[in-house]
Amino acid sequence: MYDPKKPNFVVNIHGGAGKNILFTGVAKNIKATYPDHNLVVITPYIELLINVPFIDRVYKTGMTPYLYDDIVSSNKDNICYSVDPYNDNGYLNEKEHLIQTWSRALNVNTDMQLPEMHLTYREIENFNQTFLQEIIKAGGNKPILVIQPFGGPENNQKYNWCRDIPVRQAQELTDSLSENYVVVQIAKDTQTKLERCVHFSSGLRDIACLLQVANKRILIDSFGQHCSTALNLKSTVCWITNKPHVFGYAQNINVLANQPQNKNIHRVDSIFQSDNWEGTFNHYYPYNSDQVFDTNLILSTII
Repeated sequence: MYDPKKPNFVVNIHGGAGKNILFTGVAKNIKATYPDHNLVVITPYIELLINVPFIDRVYKTGMTPYLYDDIVSSNKDNICYSVDPYNDNGYLNEKEHLIQTWSRALNVNTDMQLPEMHLTYREIENFNQTFLQEIIKAGGNKPILVIQPFGGPENNQKYNWCRDIPVRQAQELTDSLSENYVVVQIAKDTQTKLERCVHFSSGLRDIACLLQVANKRILIDSFGQHCSTALNLKSTVCWITNKPHVFGYAQNINVLANQPQNKNIHRVDSIFQSDNWEGTFNHYYPYNSDQVFDTNLILSTII
């Protein structure tokens, strides 16, 4: 609970939804290092950090009237940071998990802490009444499997080869899994919709409720895998160019992509990292087909 008599540790977060959930692991290190400070966070995804018990106050980016007067400059012992861990040597050289890199950049404990997200009973009940019954009806009372094969930033890009499961392989997975599960695809309106599944594109906390009630989850390095971990839900997570030791979590089943066949890639556009997150450098694509993953290996994780 925010205490106006205490000094503040203020963090301004830049980045996407998954990064904001990951920050809650960093927040634990902040509170462990500065237990007598309020933790105040400015974020574009305020809905992901509400009700987190070790964050004392949350402000939405662009909606911070008088924050400087009331919070930032209110106490000589305040500590303020607006740093992006993606610019740090630890991240660029893939030396450690991003939670540890970010914690070090904020000069706090660097323990590996798991993220957290907190849903209320009423949220889950509302989801059950609004969405769940329709999902169950569509699937004929089969157990629910959630798949997020495509992710990334808010733009019109349908496919990012660096992180997304190839559309053909994602459809193969769905075809196989739909025999025993009602498959629910997390997908933005602009993304490719798979066949033989239910498409779900509601708000982020509704997606969290969906992950919570699902029996199984197949995800990529995007919002879903950070959210499911924050809810303590073991999931299968597929990785192509991003590394699980940097962005992932050991309690998940982390499935790595096949070894690339093409070794003659000239990375003329790369500076500090081998590939760009947007997956727009198609001349970097190192596979000779869409068989980036071992489909049977992914299916074997769904037991």
